[in-house]
Amino acid sequence: MRKALALRTRLASWRDRLTHYLLRPALGPRVQAGYEVRERERRTRTMTSCSLSSGLPRPAGYLWCLALCGSLLPAATTQGGWNSAAVYRAVTASRTSLALPRTPAGSPSDPGDPVAVAARGGKVTDAAAWASFALIDRLTGRIVGDSRSSQPTNVESLIKVWLAADLLSTFNDEIELLPWRRALMARMIRYSDDEAAEKIYRSLGRDSSIRRMIATCRLTDTTVHSGWWSLTQMSARDMARLGSCVAPGPHHPLSDRAGAELLGLMRSVVPSGAFGIPAAEPAGHGVEIAVKNGWTEHGRTGLWNVNCLGMWGPGVRWVLAVTTRYPRLRGLAYGADICARVTRALFRASDGELGANPLVEGKRLPCGPPRCVGPV
Repeated sequence: MRKALALRTRLASWRDRLTHYLLRPALGPRVQAGYEVRERERRTRTMTSCSLSSGLPRPAGYLWCLALCGSLLPAATTQGGWNSAAVYRAVTASRTSLALPRTPAGSPSDPGDPVAVAARGGKVTDAAAWASFALIDRLTGRIVGDSRSSQPTNVESLIKVWLAADLLSTFNDEIELLPWRRALMARMIRYSDDEAAEKIYRSLGRDSSIRRMIATCRLTDTTVHSGWWSLTQMSARDMARLGSCVAPGPHHPLSDRAGAELLGLMRSVVPSGAFGIPAAEPAGHGVEIAVKNGWTEHGRTGLWNVNCLGMWGPGVRWVLAVTTRYPRLRGLAYGADICARVTRALFRASDGELGANPLVEGKRLPCGPPRCVGPV
């Protein structure tokens, strides 16, 4: 078994080297460097997610994932690189449950007074190395956040929500979305497949799609990183606005049918990618919420970037975004825990009855330091 695993791993390494050797003459130095960095970060993110899903300590989790991926190497290394969708399917098939530990929660409750909401969430984010949150009540159009809610960070895979929405709005209203495009979209959202996202990103005009997102969703803290969707700079406030933008509603880019399709994909994200906000069960025990997270361990900066987006409630009333970055030695579980703790701080369990609208009562307050409470 060990010899077979070693042989498979060695063959994969040789194949990758040969592929790079053959492709290098056709690529410019900048493209080569970007390709290598993306491939390295994609492998690291896939292995870390697999390790987290295994439920084992980090070194043991990595060894378990290596053994798993080695035994299924032909399926997991198609198209010249690791196929994260194949890895996730292999993980799911190898365990009866991959869900992260879920804290028992009571019935959902309204957050409460907006100033108190910002203070509760701010206690969690202020204690972290760098973290932020923003919460939107789509029923009233009010938003609350902490003191960093307008500060941008790498959006990572969370932007795949927009790529899916842009794909649906571009093709669905004119012709039926072709099956292969729909399959790419499903892989991109459910398995956070980077290869699928890259293909969709290119088909939508690359940076033109990101600029459409900024204009369509009226984002104020977002800037384009040319040619690299995951490094788009976006604040927690704009991430929440993005979630609200892609949900069905008047003057929104998606039709009711297209919006329902996207939300359905977000509610069926594989457990290893649905960490953080769902663990706090803000919609009630056992109620699935729409989620899309983004996470990358950056070797160049030595930091983890973790972003969480959750959407739930009647008419998708609540949209919560949590962002954080921190030293890589703390692992992905640290960022997942921050997202869950912020959610628990905002949506504390009550007697199960939804109270009065929490973000309507009281005066409309300005949006600025030390806390952000104001209109979207």
